[in-house]
Amino acid sequence: MSFISNNTYRVLGVCSNASLKDIQKNISKLKAFAKIGKEMELDYNLPFLNLAKIERTDDLLLKSENQLNLDKNKITSSLFWFADLSPIDSVALAHLIKGDISKAIDIWDKATTSKEVSLKNYSAFNNLSTLVLLNTLDDSNTDTFKKDNDSIKQIKKAIKLKNEFISSPFFNNYCESISKSTPISSDDAQEFFTNTILDLFNKNFSAKELSDLFEGLDDKLKDTLNTSLTEAPISNIKSHIDTASNLVEKNKKSGIKAGKQLIKDTIKDIKYLKEISGSDDFQFQSLSDKLSNQILQCGINCYNETGDDQDYISSYQYALSIAQSEKIKNRAKDCIKHCKEEKDANVCKFCNLEKISSNSSFRVKLHKMSYDGSYNYFKNGGIEVSCCKSCSSGMSMRKHGSALLGFVIYGIIAAATSGVLIGIDLIFARFMIFKWFNKFIREQIFFNSVKHHPTLISLKSEGYNYGMPNQATF
Repeated sequence: MSFISNNTYRVLGVCSNASLKDIQKNISKLKAFAKIGKEMELDYNLPFLNLAKIERTDDLLLKSENQLNLDKNKITSSLFWFADLSPIDSVALAHLIKGDISKAIDIWDKATTSKEVSLKNYSAFNNLSTLVLLNTLDDSNTDTFKKDNDSIKQIKKAIKLKNEFISSPFFNNYCESISKSTPISSDDAQEFFTNTILDLFNKNFSAKELSDLFEGLDDKLKDTLNTSLTEAPISNIKSHIDTASNLVEKNKKSGIKAGKQLIKDTIKDIKYLKEISGSDDFQFQSLSDKLSNQILQCGINCYNETGDDQDYISSYQYALSIAQSEKIKNRAKDCIKHCKEEKDANVCKFCNLEKISSNSSFRVKLHKMSYDGSYNYFKNGGIEVSCCKSCSSGMSMRKHGSALLGFVIYGIIAAATSGVLIGIDLIFARFMIFKWFNKFIREQIFFNSVKHHPTLISLKSEGYNYGMPNQATF
């Protein structure tokens, strides 16, 4: 149930220290009005505070009545409402009921400003805190708060007053006045109030705005509020890190899937923590590094198992963006570099579009002469050059086509010379002219189209040349 517009005491139209008799009296009247379809105007509706209009259905009345069956609920609901426990309260509440908010604030201000919480004014601290807080509601009537500078000051004032009241030695006296018992400790009441206002503020304040809102408050209170803000996201991130770690340990091939899910599950929380704590906060740095490292490890495990992490480069880059220590940053950079190198190595160097196919390659004959006239060469038909299927098909056609073309051209020249060329080549050169000519054609048509491959460029720089010396190259 809402602790603002639908506060239990507001729904029942009473102050929080009302007697059971007064509460039952109001419930009976409200139910009677509801039966005839009419609304009952009550002193504690207080619509001028931008509180939402109450729809007092039978269900809401029953929930409100049941809410007050527990003494603890009486206290927690009263922390966001008003109690009439002193003459000061009576006068201030009389003005508030009439709609004179300023006068009510002035009266309670005089009882609390520059004063410590005492037996005479403890209820004034609680009432003023509640009124100042409610007075910062915006006109949307949805229990959201204004965010202008003056409203922020008033919200800080409300939090400070409530903290002084709850942490005072007189909080138990207040509980006795409301429920005739002390069903909740001061620490538990402070935790409840903190969590409740954070839930309310989260409706329209960003994490950074909340962090700024807590500036200037008592250090202990500020730490309490910030801890409440960060406790859940920290727990969530740690839990998701453990989940991803366990998944990858069981199945390393699932690393990429687990890593991407880890990013998805934690991206909002880590951003939220950075806004709240700041990048200089040690706890944030430690947790961010731990998250970054686990994202990296997911990709590394998958690559070690499958030899492929090409779909994970953006995840490596994200891990680098959240890493805080130089050690984790360098690890992320290494992963990104390796991933890019692997991608580059797996792309066909002829078209720079398609992936290299494991079954698509061709061989190029190369030799390297030594000073003594000997030479080195690549066996099994030459150095193997890998490429995509499309380029492999094209290069094979060039290779075989150039051989055929060389033979055809030689034949045409031989015919044009009435066989003289063949005779000269056979008698004086032992067909070395034919071999040289074929090699030349292949080099022009085939080798010149493949020599720009990085492997062949490297071998060329080492002194290797196309073909075989004084031998056929096909």
